[in-house]
Amino acid sequence: MRTPESGPTRRKLLKHTSTAAAVGIAGLAGCLTTDGQPTSCNGHSIEPDADLAGADLSACDLAQANLAGSDLSEADLSEANLYMADLTGATLRDATLTDATILTTALADADVRGVDLSGVSLTGGDLSGIDLSDATFRSTDLWEVDLSTADLSGSDLTDATFDGVDLSGAELADATLEGVVIENTVLTGATVGSVDLSGRDLAGIDLSGTMVAGADLSEADLTDADLTDADLSSSDLSGTDLAGADLTGADLREATLEDASVQNASFNDVDFEGTTWHDGGSAPGAGR
Repeated sequence: MRTPESGPTRRKLLKHTSTAAAVGIAGLAGCLTTDGQPTSCNGHSIEPDADLAGADLSACDLAQANLAGSDLSEADLSEANLYMADLTGATLRDATLTDATILTTALADADVRGVDLSGVSLTGGDLSGIDLSDATFRSTDLWEVDLSTADLSGSDLTDATFDGVDLSGAELADATLEGVVIENTVLTGATVGSVDLSGRDLAGIDLSGTMVAGADLSEADLTDADLTDADLSSSDLSGTDLAGADLTGADLREATLEDASVQNASFNDVDFEGTTWHDGGSAPGAGR
């Protein structure tokens, strides 16, 4: 996870918001409108239940378009303007929305498995329980989005920013988290799995009840982290800074803490079976 920079997410979101507010002043090339609603773009009819699978709709002005029930699977919607578009029941599976403008809520009732949302800014909205498995979020900004219990397994979150996002109970197994920034985000009860978070700044993070079994957390900064009841079994915590962390009730079976800093950390009721302790020996006490 990257070290957070001062305010880039909000500045980018404000830029996208101002762009969206200018919708309707001028249509994009190749688009025809009737009564303010787009009817065609790049030679494709824009209407409910349209078959637009694989269509090139890149840079189209589809603001307020009614695409309810449409098949947009594998469509190219990169740089398209989908502000206030109706995508209820639409299929966006494996569609490309790179750098598109879209409201978060427009995705809630659509099939978005495998969708590419790279470079998109998503602010606010309830996407709890949504299936975003195998989706791409490269350099995507997510601000105050509810993704609780969402399926993000296999997703590419490289360089994404999560600010104020609710990921409690979310499925993140096999997700790529390289360069991710997580600020003020809830991960309680999420399943992260055997991801590589080595050397990341995770100071103060709340991973209580989170499944991170087999994860590489070596050399990571987990100072003051909440790891209560977390599943850290078989994880690599060698050289990790756990100073002040709370690991009460955590599962550390077969985990490696060699050379880890554990000053003022809490290890009450921890399962240490097969754990390699910070001094290279066995952890104090086997089992709970």
